[in-house]
Amino acid sequence: NGYFVEGKFDQMQKARPYSAFRTAFGDLCEMILARGGETMTKISNSIIRVVGKSVGSITSEIIPNLVKIIGPQPPDSTNLVGHEVKNRFDYVMQTFVSAISQPEHPVVIFLDDL
Repeated sequence: NGYFVEGKFDQMQKARPYSAFRTAFGDLCEMILARGGETMTKISNSIIRVVGKSVGSITSEIIPNLVKIIGPQPPDSTNLVGHEVKNRFDYVMQTFVSAISQPEHPVVIFLDDL
């Protein structure tokens, strides 16, 4: 009932930041979509509730397949600079992972070549 996803950082794809996250979470989105029905609705509601609509666009930019689950999100209108951008990204990704990790559907994430 759980999910195992993996992503590998490829040195040749330096122009694509977060490529391992994109791969791993993109695969996870496909798994959630394949389950469909109540599971997908529950996870979708959890993501929107925890991450919030205002920053849902940040996760959608990193994980394009997420739009298939939570729908299009309004752009983030907050003007952040420097470390604020990184802190926001870290926070959003942490809350996203907590939203998709359910006791009945744990998520194992393997990232290679960090």
